[in-house]
Amino acid sequence: MRFSNRAPYYHRYRPRYPPAVIPLLQKEISLPSTSLYRIADLGSGTGILSELFLRNGNTVFGVEPNKEMREEAERQLESYPHFISVNGQAESTTLEDSDINLITAAQSFHWFDIDKTRKECQRILKPEGYMVLIWNQRKESGSSFAKDIEQILVKYSKNYHKSQRDLDEKDFSQFYGHSNFKTKIIQNFHTRTFEELRGMLLSISYTPTEEDSVYPQMIEHLKRLFSRNQINGQIKVEYDTEIIYGQIY
Repeated sequence: MRFSNRAPYYHRYRPRYPPAVIPLLQKEISLPSTSLYRIADLGSGTGILSELFLRNGNTVFGVEPNKEMREEAERQLESYPHFISVNGQAESTTLEDSDINLITAAQSFHWFDIDKTRKECQRILKPEGYMVLIWNQRKESGSSFAKDIEQILVKYSKNYHKSQRDLDEKDFSQFYGHSNFKTKIIQNFHTRTFEELRGMLLSISYTPTEEDSVYPQMIEHLKRLFSRNQINGQIKVEYDTEIIYGQIY
């Protein structure tokens, strides 16, 4: 599968979601801090978003079809007694009917079949339950670094634009069953050494791996980019954390 050889890179180098996500949801959807509140994290990967809610005291079912990603999450989150790892898909979670208070999907919704996932979410959600979609969107402009890293991805990566970039408001309206869902943006950034920047690229599903013929060229290009923009051996990577939330009708 697409992420099978990237799980360690993914967990170590993918950007985290800002802690401000939790107070935002506490305000907007009355997210409590109790294990009685049950969350299904669809396409949970290595558990990056799951951990944010586990730290909030919630019970999280990490639903992930990829064996390597799921096992990485199990290793990373083994200290949390309220994390339940589930071998399932967004379209077929294996969870019980009307058993979930909140469904989340981070960096994963663009992989789902919208209609099948919508039906599955309606099945497992409790009445008045919410669905939250979240992405860390790397900024593609605003600095020379942002523009240059975008050029590297376009030049060396396969199927780069076949991702969340193809989704629009029509897709979200189709999923929620209405256009009254809300969208919030939280500013987010991470500082990276060169090795961390390289790891970030290797965590992306469509970038070349060490086995690809263009990999050495990509890394040399990345080194030049880093050298031009680094300050004290680090570089700042900026994101918009986009949060879409609402009830499914």
